This record gives sequence, structure tokens and C-alpha cells, in this order.
Amino acid sequence: MATDLTSSNINALLKKAYAAEFFAAPLYKTSPLFGILSKITKGGENMVQPLTIGGSQNISSTFTTAIAGTHQSVNKRFTIDYADLFANIVINNKEVKAAKSKGPEAFVNALLHETSLAMKELSKDFSQSLYRKSTGVRATIGSVATAVYTLATPQDIVMFPVGAKIIASVNADGSSPRDSGAAKTVVGINQRLGTITLSGAISGAVAGDFFFRDGDASLRINGLLDWIPHAGDRGSLGSPFLGVTRSVDEYTLAGIARDGSGSSFEEALIDAESELFSFGSAPNYIMINPADYANLSKELASKEQINKGGASASSASIAYDTISIAGITAEMIRDPHCPKGFAFFLDTDQWYLGHLDRDVINDWDLDSLKFERSSSFDGATGRLVSYSNLVCMHPGSNLVLTLP
Repeated sequence: MATDLTSSNINALLKKAYAAEFFAAPLYKTSPLFGILSKITKGGENMVQPLTIGGSQNISSTFTTAIAGTHQSVNKRFTIDYADLFANIVINNKEVKAAKSKGPEAFVNALLHETSLAMKELSKDFSQSLYRKSTGVRATIGSVATAVYTLATPQDIVMFPVGAKIIASVNADGSSPRDSGAAKTVVGINQRLGTITLSGAISGAVAGDFFFRDGDASLRINGLLDWIPHAGDRGSLGSPFLGVTRSVDEYTLAGIARDGSGSSFEEALIDAESELFSFGSAPNYIMINPADYANLSKELASKEQINKGGASASSASIAYDTISIAGITAEMIRDPHCPKGFAFFLDTDQWYLGHLDRDVINDWDLDSLKFERSSSFDGATGRLVSYSNLVCMHPGSNLVLTLP
């Protein structure tokens, strides 16, 4: 391959390198839910997922009553738009020339290094949104000290990479942004304390406000907490979601929510799975934050009830550790992107990622996504893009548990 920095050379390389399994590896390796979910290429302006909540029901022990019945099946249709997600890759020409001076292999490695980093960061961001709501909230502010912000939930620090541009808003849907929506850059993070330092204070931001990545508010995919709202968010079921008012049949249309705060960790998990079974559902995985799993492990430490197994990504040779707990049929997976305080009991056969193009993230064959020389700096830029959304075929087969 010639070593000139041209879009045709770069894209030919990327198409070859990021094919099939190799493409999937940087996306799914540390993102269990993203890896496990089925991916389906769709078309059209949106996706429509029908769901029947009642059969004909013309049933009676009395013949004349049965044949006089006129009740038809009741069907609901979720209309799901594709959500956009973009990442811009920057390759500095000076760095490329320095790599080229060491030989073609160094040039290729430099190119793949930048692209792989972008893929991993976009995969991380995408994986986090799978669990959350389309509002795009990243965290709630716990306290403020000039430009240093302590998060209300320290584990949410994983949502803030250095360099990200952040805004704050009074409301969880991004309306009423502070400082007219002016964005600040994350210049430092402290994982131990759960604090982020911004390039400057966001005027007016106070404890209780919400953080968003700039440009995200109310534009992310519909995540698990949209499809199966937690116990403290069930009041939203009276308002339409994707065209469906779910209060007419809460469990079928919005899944099951339990508040386990009054139980032990072990009891809460067992009771949650039991409730799913009583409605004819059989979850295969429980997704949980590593910090919550640590608390569970401490509770069960003396009982020797934990055994390890494995799960695989749907489209790549990648394995994830699973944990089997006595009394619980579903296997547990620790996912760093799962929000702390919740456990998601999922029948993953009822979920898929619907997307345009060949892959969930990027299609290197599209001309519009090719690397091109930049007119504003000495280098080239390329894009990663996803047009996709999470689809649930039967929410009632799933449960969200608010943990003790």
C-alpha cells in the first residue's frame, strides 16, 4: 500500500482491517450488553414494533354468550426512530509523516491506533446509553465548588471522559439549560471521589441539576430505563412512549418494576425473578453494576453460593464472565456501564439493536464516511456514525429491580 495520506488509501485499509470479527472486538469486548444483544439491519424512516396485549377473549361457559362476543384482539404499535450518534476522528499529518519515516507498518499502526481509540470510546458511550433514558442524562450534581463538581452517585464518574464537553440543566430532559447551554470541557476527573473538574464553572449550576454531554439532550437511544421504567418512575406510564400509552397494561407494555429497598440483597433478587416467573417469563441474564455485585458478594461470602460461567457476544468470539447464584436461575453479568442501584432481569431474546447500514457503528463502504484531508488544519478527519435504536419485542418479559 502506498503511504501517501489519501482518502482512498486510508479507507481501503480501514475496510480491510475492520471487517467481521476484528471490527466487533473493540466495540464489544468491555461492553457485555452491547455485545450480547442481537443486531438487525433495518430500513425505512423508522422501526415499528407491534405488540398484542389482549386476544379475542370471546370466551364463556355459556354458548350463546361466547358466540355473541365481539371483542377483537388489542394491538399496540411502538414507532421507534433511529437515533444518531457521531464521532469525529482526527489524524494529524505531522504525526503521520513521523510514523511513515519509520516505514509503512508504523504508518498503518498509527492510523489504526487513532481509529480503534475512537471506536472504543464511541462503543463505551453507546453502551452507557443502552441502560439509560433517551434524555441523555449522565449524572446528577451532588455539590459544587467553583469548577469542581461532585456527582450525587460517585459511580457515574465513568460517564465523564477527559475532553468531553458538558452542559448542565435544571430539568432531566435538557430543558432550561444553565448558562444558556454554554458547554465546558472536562479537564480532570477523580474516580475515587466521584468529582469532575471543568474548564470553568457553569453559571447557575447547583446541586440537583443534571449533566449532559453537549448536543445529547433528549436525542439518545431509548434505553432500558425507557422501555422498563424503574419503580420510582412508573408515573410516566400515563404519557405516550413511542406512540403507546402504557398504563392500559403496565406489565405487558412497560415491563415489571420492583423496589427491593426493604429486603436483603439476596431476597430482593430471588423475589424479582419469582415475580417474572409468575407472569410466564424466564430471564436469562441479570445485568448489574460491579459495585452492586461487590455488595452482593459480601452478603453471600459465607454461603458459598456463587459459581462462575460464561456468555458470548452475539456476533463475535468474545466471552463474558457470568455468575450463578443459588436460588436464581438467570445468570448475572457485571457491566461497568450499568447504572449503580439497579439490576436488570432480561430475556435477551426479546431485545435487538435495529440499525441502518451494515453495522451498528459505521459502514466503511459509504462514501460520505471516508477520511478526507481537512481544510482547516494539517491532517485528515474521518467519522464514525451510528443510526440505530434499542427495540423490545415484549417488555413484559423483563424486570428492573431497585436494589437495597
